[in-house]
Amino acid sequence: MPSGRCLTFVNQGARVRVDVNGSPALHAVKRVLPVGSVIQPSHSPDASFSLVVTDDVVAGAASHRLYRDSTLLQSSRRLEPLLKRLESELHFTVALHARSSLFVHAGVVGWRGRAIVLPGRSMSGKSSLVAALLRAGAAYYSDEYVVVDGEGRIHPYPKPLSIRVPGGGTRRTTPASIGCIVGRRPLHASLIVSTRYSRGERFEPEERGPSCGLMVLIANTIVIRERPRFALDHLMPIARRARVLEGVRGDADEAATWLLRHLDASEPLSGS
Repeated sequence: MPSGRCLTFVNQGARVRVDVNGSPALHAVKRVLPVGSVIQPSHSPDASFSLVVTDDVVAGAASHRLYRDSTLLQSSRRLEPLLKRLESELHFTVALHARSSLFVHAGVVGWRGRAIVLPGRSMSGKSSLVAALLRAGAAYYSDEYVVVDGEGRIHPYPKPLSIRVPGGGTRRTTPASIGCIVGRRPLHASLIVSTRYSRGERFEPEERGPSCGLMVLIANTIVIRERPRFALDHLMPIARRARVLEGVRGDADEAATWLLRHLDASEPLSGS
């Protein structure tokens, strides 16, 4: 395990420690810290990781290694796969141990002062729909986690977009690279959209009741088993306020245009 340097940070009340074995590893870790992280000392972290960067890996004599506590998570002769894994682990750790907010697997955009919430796990197509909504003029809040405060308001969590590419795999895209704006202030949710991709399908969703919206959010909430009361206290204000749409979609841009037009036609929104 590393005996060199240590980086500790706090994010949403979660406390995380990452040990490294030198300056190159330390600089690499700083690149993948979750958005909003504050580097500060912490003597009682919720989780600990270690990154070992090996100097002679080019010669094939060793591999870089990533640990959680003393458990080896992954080794690789290339550093980037480990940083990608560490980034994912750090985001999930913050979501799991957050004390000031609730994390839900979902994409989120802002549109004229209200939030559109797109619950769903990885490979559900939510990132592609988020990107399409951004191209249509919506503001970026997140493509992986909804961050909900105690009043049910949605806060920005603008990590890079992960867009699937032909042939498999994903590419990371910053909001700025596709010319979109990033939301800055908390919003109330107006729409919860439960959808999945199916090639060639027209987007003709049906409206559902608040209980359906609540169940969709619960199914994608990180700590629903560990802290059910905490989770429900944060989710109920969203379920009571937001309208719920459910349906299969095909083309992401078609669905994005439909959603924004529907939102404009169904309620007067102000601000941005």
